[in-house]
Amino acid sequence: MQTTSIALYQQLLPGIGNVTVRMRYYGFYTWLADTYAKEVGSIDVERWCIYVRRVEALYALAAIHITGETGVAGAEWTTAKLSDSDAEIIEFHLNTDREGDHRQYLKQKFGVFGAAYGAQLVEIGLLEYLKYSHEIPVPTLGAASKVVPFGCLFRRYFLVESDCSTQCSPPIFHQFRISPS
Repeated sequence: MQTTSIALYQQLLPGIGNVTVRMRYYGFYTWLADTYAKEVGSIDVERWCIYVRRVEALYALAAIHITGETGVAGAEWTTAKLSDSDAEIIEFHLNTDREGDHRQYLKQKFGVFGAAYGAQLVEIGLLEYLKYSHEIPVPTLGAASKVVPFGCLFRRYFLVESDCSTQCSPPIFHQFRISPS
């Protein structure tokens, strides 16, 4: 029965899988790839990986802290991180950068993007990989402009600095910070 259901919804909505539980991630990752291309621009896959992981962790920290929303990637780590911290500023790059013995917010190398959404975003035509150029996904023509409102909201509430690879100090969440590495 489950196989039949999966086949049916994949015919109707290519790229949607049985691990697709949050539609908001489609806009989030399209915006993120566009922002990375415009503001970071590096074609180093490891830099993209760390960028994705840090922003995913920041998103989880903010979502759980503000709303108590537990349906975000890394919710278990985030809940523990928020409850264990007495500090005014939570430095969490050690939990995203896959170095040392620090507990990671997610085990997957490319976070939930790599585990659940990356291939689907390509399949439905929101992201693409440029053949013979580099291995960093970019929004397809016109896709980035459709997610501008998401990006504006994310920036407004979470980011003061535009380069999330160094430090993000959210205006309403001064306790979250990504330290330079």
